[in-house]
Amino acid sequence: MKNKILIISIVITISFLGISFAIIGLHEPREPMTRTEFLDAELMKNRFLDWINENRAEKNLRAINMDHELSDIAYREVVRIANADPEEFEKITNEDVDEVVKSYGYICVGNDDKPANVNGMAFGSLHTRYPDDMEPFIDYYMNFSISDPNNYETIFHPDASKIGIGIAMSTEKFYVLQYVCGVEDENNSL
Repeated sequence: MKNKILIISIVITISFLGISFAIIGLHEPREPMTRTEFLDAELMKNRFLDWINENRAEKNLRAINMDHELSDIAYREVVRIANADPEEFEKITNEDVDEVVKSYGYICVGNDDKPANVNGMAFGSLHTRYPDDMEPFIDYYMNFSISDPNNYETIFHPDASKIGIGIAMSTEKFYVLQYVCGVEDENNSL
């Protein structure tokens, strides 16, 4: 009799916990892990920018600058990407980047002080702990990114003036989103 009561109590407790977690999961959005012990996001953003400007210099192109407002927007959007289910992910990555950025009230101004477009590049991969020397990862990510002709054109466009970078981690993946200001592109989705 005591065993039966104990088993029933355990089953009720487990059921209650399962229902509680299900309700919490339905009502609270999944938050990505960001700027955790897995990486130093600010250092990584600066290393991405260094890589871009070193490679632009090799092509005799002027350096681009980090735009903190654009980086804040990129961070908000990369959090959306990290939290998205597959259907939402598809929708987000097909949105017009320039329109998304404008929805935050950001106006891209090019090197000629005239309004310009913003292009975006997104990268997602299974995450792992990155070593203190992140250069191999930065090289891999950037070389992989520019293997796409549209991304190459964005990074090495002569009119590119500013960049915003957002980094987020979900429980499964690591995401980098880069917004580049001053680049004309007909296909302006991620």
